[in-house]
Amino acid sequence: MKPLILALLLVFGSTAAVAQEPAVAATAPARAHAASETLLRRWIEGAIAGQPDYGLLSTSLADAVRPQMGAMQGLMQRFGALQSLEHVAVENGADIYVARFATANTRWTVAVNEQGLITGLRFRPEN
Repeated sequence: MKPLILALLLVFGSTAAVAQEPAVAATAPARAHAASETLLRRWIEGAIAGQPDYGLLSTSLADAVRPQMGAMQGLMQRFGALQSLEHVAVENGADIYVARFATANTRWTVAVNEQGLITGLRFRPEN
């Protein structure tokens, strides 16, 4: 009897997940912070131009980024111009974006505090 119940749960559970999938895909994910896209775009464009705007960052993040900026800027300049920025998810209170550049695609995580400053920022290659 137990295997039959387990089989029914698996069948009905997977059917429910499939039935919900289109509705989830059709709905754009909400942003954790309304200004995250503008802030991220300004940060990326400033960094590529060789003029990173540390005023967009919290003091602690700016202090952590400054020593790494030379390597980060060189890498980002090799990506070429930013072509598009697409919000794809929210994870742990941070917004996730896919940034498409002339020569690379990257996935960015950006966290913004109540004062409208970036408190978390990272990127990695996008597959």
